[in-house]
Amino acid sequence: LGLKGRFLDGRMQLQASIYHAIWTNQLNTRSQTFQHPTLGTQLVSGPANTGEAKLQGVEVEIVAKPTANLELSIAAAMNDSDIRSYEAPTISQYTGIFGAGFQGKQLPLSSKYSANVGAQYGTPLSMWDEGSWFARADLSWKDKQFLDASNITWIKARAVLNLRAGIVKGPLGFD
Repeated sequence: LGLKGRFLDGRMQLQASIYHAIWTNQLNTRSQTFQHPTLGTQLVSGPANTGEAKLQGVEVEIVAKPTANLELSIAAAMNDSDIRSYEAPTISQYTGIFGAGFQGKQLPLSSKYSANVGAQYGTPLSMWDEGSWFARADLSWKDKQFLDASNITWIKARAVLNLRAGIVKGPLGFD
């Protein structure tokens, strides 16, 4: 379910969504190790429909243009995932988690919370027909992400700052 709209003579835009889904026949990579007499330990991987998860969340984004030269943006999301069933022999071998032990865990490589803020300022270049310059800064934050369905190992929460500046002339730009 979503909402999208413009306000204040088009100077502010709002987008919001809320969702709930049951993901069945989830494609997961399954890996299995084998001992080969001459090649040693071999790992064979491939996709398989081995999971089910409940997903729910909310996302909100606001973009505002308080002046002709300044644009501000902010966005936030909450993505709650809940594994209901999962099979991965290799993960089970390494972690000791089997069958129902995966229930209630978060899907791998998905942050539960995330947020972004950004600002861009730019003006026309009076000496250059159809030319302008801009400078932009974006700060992105993501909550921790589990590396696999066992939820034992993770990438810690992190923030990334991106800075850009450039010039534009008609359809061409240089950052």
